[in-house]
Amino acid sequence: MVTAGDSGPNYAQRLGIHKDQVVQELGWDEDTDDDIRADVEDASGAELLDEDADEVVDVVPRTWAHLTAIASHRPVDPRSAVPQEWRDHVESLFGRSGPARMSDLAPGSGLWWRSWDMGYDPASPVDRAVMASRQAVFPHHGLDVWFD
Repeated sequence: MVTAGDSGPNYAQRLGIHKDQVVQELGWDEDTDDDIRADVEDASGAELLDEDADEVVDVVPRTWAHLTAIASHRPVDPRSAVPQEWRDHVESLFGRSGPARMSDLAPGSGLWWRSWDMGYDPASPVDRAVMASRQAVFPHHGLDVWFD
């Protein structure tokens, strides 16, 4: 991991990067600014994921599909199959197939989560991450961070 110096701007802070966030670096080259990389790694507490990271195939597309579906008031059943066209596209890009279903749930298992309506739990790292995201994004769109 690269170590950031004490002087200069804090790029990670300006980008809103915090501890335990997963950050992927795409398109690294010899002219990449190592100060920015160092700030981001220091702030997140981990090395940057490279283009070959599995999270790009297994997590990100499904997450965005679910978020988009929820935002359009048409949630996707987590047990739904991932469209074959998408899986073929993933294989052509990454040389391996993507996930077959829209979640990692075992077939036939149920899904339960604690609704935000039940209240924010500051002791939960997931709730803290959700709240930080809501506080960073919602006000820019005129939304209340506490209202679903």
